Amino acid sequence: MDEWKSGPPPKQGWYDCRIDGDEEDRLQWWVCVMNPKKKHWKNRRGEYMDQHKVEWFGSADANP
Repeated sequence: MDEWKSGPPPKQGWYDCRIDGDEEDRLQWWVCVMNPKKKHWKNRRGEYMDQHKVEWFGSADANP
């Protein structure tokens, strides 16, 4: 099994994530096209997960 990683992943897309060391879900790593300094984890409802500790593993996927 892959190890959980912290920090930004190398590519945009959907990842299997662990949120706050407890809950697991698919989150999207999103980078703004107009301003690449804007990078966020987003859930399936489009809500930013900036207030949470997100760990991820695997590679980017196009599907949630």
